[in-house]
Amino acid sequence: MPYTKTKCNRIDNRLDYDLLEALIANSPEWQFEFVGRSIDESILKRLQQHANVDIVPPVSYEDIPKYIQRYQVGIIPFAKTPFNKRSHPLNTN
Repeated sequence: MPYTKTKCNRIDNRLDYDLLEALIANSPEWQFEFVGRSIDESILKRLQQHANVDIVPPVSYEDIPKYIQRYQVGIIPFAKTPFNKRSHPLNTN
């Protein structure tokens, strides 16, 4: 079974897209699923160029466990920035 990685909530500039794309490109046997809204449509287009990426529209908080229970791995690929350094990933939306 291919591994599925996920990012739930918001797809925004806090993420390291170069790192993500390298991971996605070098792991074609893995499926990456991003759940949530994006603040920049170009980010979604950039990610969707890869066959092993699925973008899921925002879901309610009640439905998030239904997605998470399917995954083998969850990642928080934050970019190294001063803001992210002082952020707690479970508290930022």
